[in-house]
Amino acid sequence: MQRFLPKKKLRRSGIWSLLALLALSVAVVSLVFTALSWGHTRSLSHSLQTLQDRLVQVDLQREATVQLLMEQQDLQQKRAKRAAGLKRNRKRKAVVAAHFESE
Repeated sequence: MQRFLPKKKLRRSGIWSLLALLALSVAVVSLVFTALSWGHTRSLSHSLQTLQDRLVQVDLQREATVQLLMEQQDLQQKRAKRAAGLKRNRKRKAVVAAHFESE
């Protein structure tokens, strides 16, 4: 029987089968890792897109707020000028009216 199945061939084929099994298991683990990484990448891409959309909305809100503040400042300046002009006109009229009353 030893003639038909030498021990060296059994050892060599056993070692080769273990190496093949190890290589196959490494390939499967690599495939699983790649699938998980791809899923995380898609998730991160989706999150990044959501954050970019929110950033655009915040930027638009900021621009609108700045525009409103500038309009408010312009209105306050116009009111101040108008109020100052009315005060000057009142003083002039008061002086003229006082002048007519004194005569």
